[in-house]
Amino acid sequence: MAATVVRRDLERTGRCRRRALRALEESLQHRQWWVTEWPEGADHLPGLVAQDVQEAVHAQLDADWPPCPEHRDHALFVEPDLGPDSFWVCHRTGLPIATLGGL
Repeated sequence: MAATVVRRDLERTGRCRRRALRALEESLQHRQWWVTEWPEGADHLPGLVAQDVQEAVHAQLDADWPPCPEHRDHALFVEPDLGPDSFWVCHRTGLPIATLGGL
């Protein structure tokens, strides 16, 4: 599920490129270990993977991802930081913009 929702958001925002997909794969590999150690945390995986990919896109491409549709000068952030049912939030307004996979 984490791979599907994050890839969908990458596609819908035009960032589904080789480096972003590699970051997605790396995050999934890393987080596989995490879920193995804490199976009850599987519901938290989509938000964590989205954060991992967001950080990688910023570091590797020096780009804000995903861009806020209302204020193009900043990226959205994942809320809650650790929890199920994560969504993208505009940090300027504090309002939710979309669920993960719903951009």
